[in-house]
Amino acid sequence: MNNDIVSNTTEVKARGCCCAKPSQAKAGGGSSPSTDKDTPVYKLSVKGAHCGGCKARIEQALSSVAGVTGATMDLESGIALVSGSVAAEALLEALDGANYSASIID
Repeated sequence: MNNDIVSNTTEVKARGCCCAKPSQAKAGGGSSPSTDKDTPVYKLSVKGAHCGGCKARIEQALSSVAGVTGATMDLESGIALVSGSVAAEALLEALDGANYSASIID
């Protein structure tokens, strides 16, 4: 058995990721970030997203923050784009609450 696979699976289950419980993963997509030049757009590097369920949870967590008008997550790049009048710290806290670590990209 490949130890890398076992290690990764253990990490996912310990973190509480939706990958450990596929039946709880929700399909869906986030709303596109605003293209309005006056609306701030944040770019976040998100760690720990592995599947469509993770993507949905991240978009849901970000969209639930007051002031967010759009949020999308790209699994391949690990980048989330969020628009709205919101403090960057609130976005990071929302992701932390959903068991994902993130940082703001300038």
